[in-house]
Amino acid sequence: MLFNYYVSETALQIVASPGIKNPFLNIVLPLAFSDQLVMNGVLALAGAHIRYDESLNEQTVAATWSHHSQVLRDLQIALSRNQLDQERETLRILLVITILCIIESISGNPQDTFLHHLHASRELVLSIMSKPKGIENPANRELWGFLLEMYSYMVLVAAITPSGASNTPKVTLDGFLHSTEGVSQHGVCGNFFSGKNSIFEFVPEVSLLTSQRRREEETGTCSKESYAKYKDIVSRIRSWSMVEPADVDTVADLRTQRAAASILWQSALLIYLHSSFCEALQDDASLVAEIDIRIESASPLLGSLVLTPLGAIMMWPSMIIGSCARQKKQWEMFRTIGTMYRMNAVKHSLGLLTLLWQDPDPRAYGPRGLDFVMRKKGSNIIMF
Repeated sequence: MLFNYYVSETALQIVASPGIKNPFLNIVLPLAFSDQLVMNGVLALAGAHIRYDESLNEQTVAATWSHHSQVLRDLQIALSRNQLDQERETLRILLVITILCIIESISGNPQDTFLHHLHASRELVLSIMSKPKGIENPANRELWGFLLEMYSYMVLVAAITPSGASNTPKVTLDGFLHSTEGVSQHGVCGNFFSGKNSIFEFVPEVSLLTSQRRREEETGTCSKESYAKYKDIVSRIRSWSMVEPADVDTVADLRTQRAAASILWQSALLIYLHSSFCEALQDDASLVAEIDIRIESASPLLGSLVLTPLGAIMMWPSMIIGSCARQKKQWEMFRTIGTMYRMNAVKHSLGLLTLLWQDPDPRAYGPRGLDFVMRKKGSNIIMF
């Protein structure tokens, strides 16, 4: 049951790649057939996904926990062998830890364990990068390209995800993350990023500036340098437009979906950046008016991406844009679209948005409002 669910449902909903280009089918699955550690990871991942169904029988739940526990035990054994000087083994371990990250995410669990796995992944990623000759083998290079892109996307999202905790950076934004070319030069690319001018290239700048602004707020200051940087990034994001690279799919539907996803990320990044520099964003009439327009335009775009591969990268922009929804019809739009994704992470995210929408405190608005509500609730979520 879990294997069939992975093939027919899970693998199709966790990566922004259609059909035969889906790496969870054409890269991960063949490895699982010859590696029990990877297979247990695949089955645990499917089990974490299917647990959305509250009527699930006890045997399936027990099987899921069994596979997950076995992955953790076997991973510990693999690490104890101290064979990480062998590139293929390092890639194998990185793949399994990546699967564990996704399990934490789709389960709707708090960020702590996810971040622990992500930090472990970084050590492996940097190790592989320090020995590039080890990935010259075509099979290694394909797996490495996929895993590097997965890692990069997870780190970028984590860097701009409200946590309801301190302002201490949760992840390290290494140099190669500041350009999608820094990722694509290492191998296969396109599962999450496309084009040399990807909207994701703004994320490190936005994250670093947000952290700087938070530190300034603690001292009650706002430097001219920070404000000038804010205005510059806002201007560049507003004027940004996606340029399709020549070597990607030319299928009209895919181009349309990529454009819609990029516009949603563009709007969400602007909202996140505005929120970073406006402690009371809800009191700035001009910005609220701009955000309301972006929410209205987001509705058909989000609807067009439901159950498409690009839906896999909609959690963060949906949460950021949804945090600014002020009307019941907007709330219902987010709820309607969210319930189409059969995943505990989405269910928990909708629950958090509902708490935000229902909170009468004026601070319960926008990305800062998400932080505010998570602190009140004493929890957080992964927006990957």
